[in-house]
Amino acid sequence: MDNPNWNQKIMIPVYIPTFNEKIKVSVWHQDGDYVSSDVYIGSLPERPNAFDELNIAKLHSKEGRMEPTWFNLYGIRPKELQSGMSRLHSSAWLGRVLMSIHLNMNDKPILVQG
Repeated sequence: MDNPNWNQKIMIPVYIPTFNEKIKVSVWHQDGDYVSSDVYIGSLPERPNAFDELNIAKLHSKEGRMEPTWFNLYGIRPKELQSGMSRLHSSAWLGRVLMSIHLNMNDKPILVQG
C-alpha cells in the first residue's frame, strides 16, 4: 500500500455493564511483500491491565476522554518471523500509533447492518 489512510474514525458500540472493561486494539500490516497479506504487528496496550489508559472505568473517571496519546509498538519484524526466528530472540520498534478516545452515551442506539 503506497498511500495508507490515516486519521480514521472508528465507532465501536459498548454495552454497559461490560464483562471486561479493558480495551485492546490489534494492529495489522497489509502488504503484498509478505507471504500472507495480513501480518500481525502488535497490540495496544501490549498487556492490558486496570491501570492502562485503554480501560473503560478509567475513561469514565476522566469524563469519557483520552487525549491524543502515542503508543509504541514493539515485537518481531514480520520478515524475521517468516524466517523462523524465535520471538524470544528478536525485539524491534515497529512503529507507533496516535490514538484518542471519546466515550459517548447513546440512549437510542441504532443498529447498522452491513
